[in-house]
Amino acid sequence: MEPPFKPEEFDGEFEITEEYREKVLLWQFRAKKISEFSKPRVTSPSLQTTLSQSQDEHFRNSDNIRIKVPKYHITRFYGDDASKWLTFWNSFETSVHNNESLNKVDKFNYLKAHLGGSALNTVEGFPISAKAYDEAVELLKNRFANPEILIQAHMNKIL
Repeated sequence: MEPPFKPEEFDGEFEITEEYREKVLLWQFRAKKISEFSKPRVTSPSLQTTLSQSQDEHFRNSDNIRIKVPKYHITRFYGDDASKWLTFWNSFETSVHNNESLNKVDKFNYLKAHLGGSALNTVEGFPISAKAYDEAVELLKNRFANPEILIQAHMNKIL
């Protein structure tokens, strides 16, 4: 099955989706504030306490409103320079791999979108699935995060 987006389009689509999500959250927040402001003032202490408890429970049960955080830029990893693996993986792990709002299929699509060259060839044969994502990550780590390979790559840069 072919993914709905080309790998190079994921960053743009992800940013557009995040912008819409942030706008929706902002309007939900504004609607709640307007709703609260337009409620009549209650003078009875027992009724005020009941209303206050009800509102507290409502806000505890509703989704937290998120603030806009800076977007991460993940550089594409080609596999030709193993010394770039840690920089790539740290960025990818922070913004995608550890992101609990993404499922593993989406994570796998993002992973493939940020790979190129021999790194992409390493995972190209995997089907797009949750299990395959875990296997692809392990294979990439075994190939590019090997301490001996990383040391050799850094030594080659120094010399």
